[in-house]
Amino acid sequence: MDEMAILDPVHALKMGGGKLSDSRLSKYRSALSLLFKDFQQEHRWAELMPTIGKVLLGWSRANARKRKEEGMEVESGKAPLPFKLYVSICKDVAMQDVDGPFAWCYAALMWNLVCRSDDVAYLNIGHVRVEDDHLLIFFAQSKTDQEVTHFDLSLESSSTPPMFRGSLGKTARRFRNCLMRSVERLKDEIEACGLRADLIGSHSFRKGAATYLSSGGTACPSTSAISLRAGWTQPGVEGTYRQFDSAGDHHVGRTACGLPMHTEELALLPPTFIKVSDEEGEFIRSCVVECMEIAKINFVVAQRCLATVIFHLETLKTHLPATHKLWTTPLMVDNDRCRKLKTFIYCGYEYGEGAKEHDLRVTGVPPHCTLLHEMQ
Repeated sequence: MDEMAILDPVHALKMGGGKLSDSRLSKYRSALSLLFKDFQQEHRWAELMPTIGKVLLGWSRANARKRKEEGMEVESGKAPLPFKLYVSICKDVAMQDVDGPFAWCYAALMWNLVCRSDDVAYLNIGHVRVEDDHLLIFFAQSKTDQEVTHFDLSLESSSTPPMFRGSLGKTARRFRNCLMRSVERLKDEIEACGLRADLIGSHSFRKGAATYLSSGGTACPSTSAISLRAGWTQPGVEGTYRQFDSAGDHHVGRTACGLPMHTEELALLPPTFIKVSDEEGEFIRSCVVECMEIAKINFVVAQRCLATVIFHLETLKTHLPATHKLWTTPLMVDNDRCRKLKTFIYCGYEYGEGAKEHDLRVTGVPPHCTLLHEMQ
């Protein structure tokens, strides 16, 4: 196959006046690489790549010259969300009457997992489990790892439903519509951050989370841990020798969720139900089953989710409208049961009495948190 013939679609796009952005060139190169891999022609791709790479590099440099000479925007694609703006968007989408809970959850997952919108749309309830103080979420497939990975999880079953109802395209589009409504309402705040509203999209969450994790403070997680969570291939020998380990990823998770990275609060445990008697345990269980639909499939995850909602219930009452979907759940408007449930929740530090008594362990905590605690 002739090297230049492979580039005919890109050349035709350029001649037709289409936008030949750097991201589009990168996607075309990745697609070609995967195509040759699928047909087991990696050796042929290795032969063609030097020539194709030079042509694509030339087009990329031409784009750079055009940006410089014509005063075009230097950055391409969607803008990264600052953490402050991410919080504002989450608050706004959460208040939408019909799709609020869905959009809030979708946005938080994209940010905390540093992943693409399609990855969230594909999530399955059976691919989530609780371990110590964190949730483990597994991706069966991603853009950079096209091989389907089978996980040996006790929670996984071929009958477990997707996390969000609807097809992949509809789910992603449903969130995008919610996001655009919020972006329109927050236009002034977005512009105050030095951004244009039309540059905010689903991919802004992934870009913003990666930016915040790597340079949002002076005590950020390691670059390798961030790259591994985002699913990026590390260059050269780094990909061979810097492999995944849980401690680094736990630190990424703590930082991404917004815990203050320079204070002792980074070591806080999440809201967790603790029971003293079987009667209390049965009460908690009945409440979880009553109001959490996923409890039939993944009870442990449902229990952790309910603990978080109950712990923050007063804040939710302050910010969410009275017509919000959350208040249609009988448990959420039963003040007596909610107060009783809150007495069974522990949210504090590992060295607290409740944590010691029930053996609650914290993970992913950097050493400066321990030093700050000892200094107080």
